[in-house]
Amino acid sequence: MSNVQRRAGWLYVLLFIAKVVVMISLETLLLFIPMAAILVMLPGPDFALIAKISLINGRPQGQAAACGVALGICVHTTAAMLGISAVIAQSMLWFSVLKYVGAAYLVWLGVQALRHNGAVSAAVVKTAPRDDADTRADAGAGARKDARTNTCTHACADDRPDSRAGSRPGSRPGSRPDARGTVRSSAAYPAAQARLSPRQWWKFFWQGFLTNALNPKAVIIFLTFLPQFTNPHAPLAPQFLELGGIMSALCLFWYVPLAYMLGRVRHVFENSRFQLWLQRVTGFVFIAFGLKLAAAQSR
Repeated sequence: MSNVQRRAGWLYVLLFIAKVVVMISLETLLLFIPMAAILVMLPGPDFALIAKISLINGRPQGQAAACGVALGICVHTTAAMLGISAVIAQSMLWFSVLKYVGAAYLVWLGVQALRHNGAVSAAVVKTAPRDDADTRADAGAGARKDARTNTCTHACADDRPDSRAGSRPGSRPGSRPDARGTVRSSAAYPAAQARLSPRQWWKFFWQGFLTNALNPKAVIIFLTFLPQFTNPHAPLAPQFLELGGIMSALCLFWYVPLAYMLGRVRHVFENSRFQLWLQRVTGFVFIAFGLKLAAAQSR
């Protein structure tokens, strides 16, 4: 069974559960799902965050952020169901508080990305040349001490076990040769080699959650979008939960594969210039999103 067939099967099961539990008409669901998918896939802070994390940090980190965004959608759905979203939208005070907190968080993410440029460049500059020198010494004339004192010839160096490929004492664990056979240390890109710990997973999860949950525009969208697909003759709470659950599932169906694909191709862009360029661009994008959010109006 292909991935497309498997996803279609899960979507059919989701539609069946929604129809049985909430009794929402199939016609309503078929109208809701495409519109909800468009809202989820529209480029915004969530998309920028997951793309940036997946390309710079890796696939698991990007998928953790996607799970956080999905939980943020559940929070907005619950707030709309309980009437909290209506209170926030009608109150200038509470809307302004949420707006400025969300804007400050986006600006903070942008500043952190811009400040991270120096750390990335320093790691690349300090690590790569040293490993290249060690590799050339081990593969060519043997140890540098022997080369300086001229006590060992090239033939002696070739006979040494340490000079053979795969047994270089100067190379670090996790090093790998490039197209020219030069070994570069993984220290320049620690996030690519290190295994994701639970603490790191939760760190990126909360980044995705806060980016979505602190967006006051999402409050307005959920307050005006979800009620259009509810049945007034049925209990509203389970309908809100079901529609919000579908949106969360659509979020995972979109962002988890996106993080996977970007994580698979990130090795193509593992160079200092691209990393610095991506950090700089995403930093300015988050700052722009934050300033735009600070100027948003509730009505």
